[in-house]
Amino acid sequence: MTRVCVLTLSLLAGAAAAGALLSVGHADEPKATAGASATTPPDDPQASNTRVRKLFASNCSWCHGNYGMAADKGPMLAGTQKTLQQVHDQIHNGEEGYMPPFKDALNEEEIWAFAYYIKGLVPPPE
Repeated sequence: MTRVCVLTLSLLAGAAAAGALLSVGHADEPKATAGASATTPPDDPQASNTRVRKLFASNCSWCHGNYGMAADKGPMLAGTQKTLQQVHDQIHNGEEGYMPPFKDALNEEEIWAFAYYIKGLVPPPE
């Protein structure tokens, strides 16, 4: 299978997973943590997926290559072991010396959409 096909399938699987996570309640539901908002994610992940990818390209791809599917200046995001809440908090608060906080650049709906998008990314086969 070509690399483009694998990437396309991975991105489609990620979008489907994000949709499933947003449409069904689960144990990884967002909970309030120190320094982060408890705002819930968007209701329609399919409608926001194109917007999320555009926002990702303009905000995240500088460090997280290929829409999160490859490492660059930052780690590959596909297959992260962080929980949904941890991904949200990382985007919201950043990590000093590694990643800037995006709480002032993105609204809570966008941060949650990114968190679901990232958790839905499936790493490419090795």
